[in-house]
Amino acid sequence: MKHQMNIVFGCSYNYAKYAVVMLQSLFESNTGGRCMKLFVMIEENLGEWEERIEFLVKKYNHTVRFIRLPQNRREREIKEIWPSIINTDRWLAIELLPDDVDRFLMLGVDILVKGDLWEWYSSDFENKYMIMCKDQFIVLNHDSNAEWAENLRNYQIGRLDEKFGNCEIALVSRDIRKVFSYDHMIDTIIRKQYGTVDQDYFNVYMAEYIKLIEPDEYNYLAGLGNYEEVIEKIKILHYTLEKPWVHYDETPWGKLWIECVRRTPDCREIILDYEKYLNGKLETLRRRESRYHKVLNHWMEMRYLGKACFDKYHYSAVAVYGAGELCIHLLRDLEKAGVLCSGIFDRNDRLDEIAGVKISHDLESFLREIRGAEVIVVTAVFAYDEIEGLLKEKT
Repeated sequence: MKHQMNIVFGCSYNYAKYAVVMLQSLFESNTGGRCMKLFVMIEENLGEWEERIEFLVKKYNHTVRFIRLPQNRREREIKEIWPSIINTDRWLAIELLPDDVDRFLMLGVDILVKGDLWEWYSSDFENKYMIMCKDQFIVLNHDSNAEWAENLRNYQIGRLDEKFGNCEIALVSRDIRKVFSYDHMIDTIIRKQYGTVDQDYFNVYMAEYIKLIEPDEYNYLAGLGNYEEVIEKIKILHYTLEKPWVHYDETPWGKLWIECVRRTPDCREIILDYEKYLNGKLETLRRRESRYHKVLNHWMEMRYLGKACFDKYHYSAVAVYGAGELCIHLLRDLEKAGVLCSGIFDRNDRLDEIAGVKISHDLESFLREIRGAEVIVVTAVFAYDEIEGLLKEKT
């Protein structure tokens, strides 16, 4: 086998800027002098992003080829199941790549490469045609009663935690051409209405040709486990549970991605998006603090005048939505006024009670348990409009 890695990924115009970040992480983590040949499967012109990808690839002395995919005649049917057809169409690489490509590594654009991939890339297929990591989410939740788990069980593929792989990242042998048909994959996905399209197809119809390995190194799902304990072992970090360009650096996993963005040449679009996100968070925080300030200020003015919140209402029992600081102050006023608190609701499940009052984390249960309450007091004032609309639908 040549001392070269063949890399394949599918890319649309909207995701091209994220693909550049993925490539930056790939190149900077694999600097052992090995050449990479990249094949980018595209269904539309990437415009200026093609030039940016080419610039980055040449900067690291690798090569790239863009392969324009034919129009998918069943695009509408695929999109009824999955929002993008690139997930399925990228697998045309099996049929379209040159004959001298003996194997390739299929990557998603929602990943960061954190280590050298040569050991995996050069591994033995052991008479199989594809190597995938077990789907880490399913390994952890295979006994769930969720709808997705029931659908997978209906495929009768055996134990989900042992038999189901994540095909977003996969090592593929050229010999898979003996058993793979793109047209058959598309027809099967549509006929069977496979919920995760290509992934379900490979796990159900191609399972006998797939070697599954543990996901801890080469397909670790960002957000799982203790960051400090696992991060040094990971070689491919997969952002399948939550995209890093949605919440950016709110977690260590997101910070890792935005740090790579800053090292990536010409990523001004992402940086601008990131700055807009930060400005939006700051504005939300300002509005939130302003509402809290107004409520507390009014509250203190009432106390200065010797009044209490519920003087004119004569309630005997109230319920509270929101278990934050205002809730704690409110409970003290309620106790002083001799008003019963029938229950508290909060989405955050870190607390089970405040001052002996049970906190419910299920809204339907909360509403059933507080039937004796005459009013629901919303202490989460920053989201009052949203909460008011939600409660109006239910009570």
